[in-house]
Amino acid sequence: MSKQPYPQRCFFRINKSQLINIEFISMYEQYGKNKVAIKLTGNKNSTLITSVNRTPLFKDWVRK
Repeated sequence: MSKQPYPQRCFFRINKSQLINIEFISMYEQYGKNKVAIKLTGNKNSTLITSVNRTPLFKDWVRK
């Protein structure tokens, strides 16, 4: 079995098509009732949105 190149803690799937690296999150805030809007460093014009199902998991992940 080979080692993974990055620890699991570094990356998180925010929805079915997007993974993010915790080191590049510049800010996040509540977006509606059950979603979070995420801004990444170096990408000021883009906002990523968590899926409703992944939002509680994202909040737990980012607080660890």
